[in-house]
Amino acid sequence: MQFNILSPEEVEAIHQATLRILSEIGVTLTHVKAREVLTSSGAAIRDERVLLPPNLVEACIARCPHQVTLRGRGGAVKTLGDGSLNFHNLGGARDIYNGSAVSYHDPGADEHRFATLQDLRDATRLLDALENCTTITPFFTPQDVPGAL
Repeated sequence: MQFNILSPEEVEAIHQATLRILSEIGVTLTHVKAREVLTSSGAAIRDERVLLPPNLVEACIARCPHQVTLRGRGGAVKTLGDGSLNFHNLGGARDIYNGSAVSYHDPGADEHRFATLQDLRDATRLLDALENCTTITPFFTPQDVPGAL
């Protein structure tokens, strides 16, 4: 089953806009070795941002496999990119540095607060129990754990 919201032309327009943004605005990348690898491959640094030329992005995309096989506990195997329908969770408002939400609505206390490590544990346990959830991304960035971790 395939569910296409965008036409091929719309997908291509988004791709071209993305290439333009990556080459003109770039991305913030603080990992020194990653910056070295990218600049040695043709990327440039401007105002602490890495600018990725379209040919570099396209070459990297071309090297990506069309299918990826994931293996889970108990020998479960799932292939992504084979046309099958997969479900993946996404959190709420994203933390631009860590990629997951920093806040949580506690239904028991009916309050909105910063997420904790226990909230992350509980959400992961819930998602792991759902048979139709193919992969799991953490909902939260726990605020009671040092940022360096």
